Amino acid sequence: MCAYAAATVALVGAEVGVLNGICPARGLTSAAAVTPAPANPRVSGAAGLFGAKASPASTPTLTSTSGLTPTTTTTTTTTTAPPPPQVPRSPALPPRGAATVSGCEAALTYLAAYAAPGFTVECPGYANGHQAMTCVDDPPSCGAEQKLIAIAVPCPAAYMNEASNSWVLTAQSDAVIDPYGYCR
Repeated sequence: MCAYAAATVALVGAEVGVLNGICPARGLTSAAAVTPAPANPRVSGAAGLFGAKASPASTPTLTSTSGLTPTTTTTTTTTTAPPPPQVPRSPALPPRGAATVSGCEAALTYLAAYAAPGFTVECPGYANGHQAMTCVDDPPSCGAEQKLIAIAVPCPAAYMNEASNSWVLTAQSDAVIDPYGYCR
């Protein structure tokens, strides 16, 4: 058996098997006994040593009676967390009246910063055939006691106009209606 660097081991409550690396010619005076240990999810009973199926309750622990000093090896595993998911950035907020980016994301960012408080914003929204509209308490266009900004064409002139118009229609500004012209 030592020619193969193996010895026969007696398993408590199991069959006899061969365990590589133990050779009686190198000072082993008796067979190594394998006794059951608490369940280990990485080893399935004697099968973990010999490749045969066994019950999880028979997880083996190797006890040597040879007098050799046992060696303990510790393995450390470091897990690195994955990077956090990328969060879409809102477009940079331009100064009032200086927007240059089209699209609903740009319109919503601008209106959140510069429209009068209390308005519901729809983008894209129905604007009664216009590029955009601001409505305050007008049941044909928006509900009674409702404040609505609808952006049908989300270009800078349209949403800048509606931000300004929201202040005018709530009597908080005396600016002209649609001071930024129209989308071309």
